[in-house]
Order: sequence, then C-alpha cells, then structure tokens
Amino acid sequence: MAPGDSGSFEVFLNRRKIFSKHALDRFPEVNEIEEKIGGLVGG
Repeated sequence: MAPGDSGSFEVFLNRRKIFSKHALDRFPEVNEIEEKIGGLVGG
C-alpha cells in the first residue's frame, strides 16, 4: 500500500487490484479482502 492524497483505498495482490474503495464507494466488509485473497490463491 502507498499513501495518497485522494482518500482512496486500493488493495493489490501481485500487482492485481483486488479491492478499490474509489470504484465501490465503500470500505471493505469484514473478511472481504481475506476471502478475495483466499479465492485467488486457492485457500
């Protein structure tokens, strides 16, 4: 993650964006990021 001036919250895994507060206009739900990572890595 890198700090920004726009108030965005972007999460990347191996350079692939897996969550974007800017695109969804919300913060992730509880465990949402973990579930997306698990689905991508087969966990």
